[in-house]
Amino acid sequence: MPHHVKWPLYAASGGIIYGIYQLLVKHILNKGMTVPDLLAWLGLIYGLGGLIYLLYNNKLKNITKKRYELLTLCVVVLLVHVLGDYCFNKGLKFSPNPGYVTAFMSLTIVFVYLSSLYYFKKAKFEWGPFIGILLICGGILLLTLTCDYTFEEAPKIEKPKMKSGNVLKYAGEAN
Repeated sequence: MPHHVKWPLYAASGGIIYGIYQLLVKHILNKGMTVPDLLAWLGLIYGLGGLIYLLYNNKLKNITKKRYELLTLCVVVLLVHVLGDYCFNKGLKFSPNPGYVTAFMSLTIVFVYLSSLYYFKKAKFEWGPFIGILLICGGILLLTLTCDYTFEEAPKIEKPKMKSGNVLKYAGEAN
């Protein structure tokens, strides 16, 4: 498959998969889980999967200086990712429609496009894509700022009523 066909295919597939992720996160948050708890559980599960991969493929040996520098950068990437996930998931929690949050998050296209012009030598400015990005941003603003629910208070999530403070005891009664 040619390169110019691969990246849009992967990008579209990733967009659909990430959309499913967003709907599942909204569902979990609506069920009462807090954003920090969700991030902690996802991080734990993701970390265990990564550790199993590294152990299974024998990737933990031979950590060179260059690889160590990349691992240090990975920590920065992880912190940025967790902060972004926190803000995104908070937005999902309070928005009436996850699509609105996703639309606002799509505004990163401006930041990524302009930053790429500075950081990547192969990236070059072109008027067509730039005007397209501006039109997309205008559409996103029309979509999100003109909807009826944008400025309403977020729906309240009811917490489950427990008979006692012991969650494990309460969970056992359901059986």
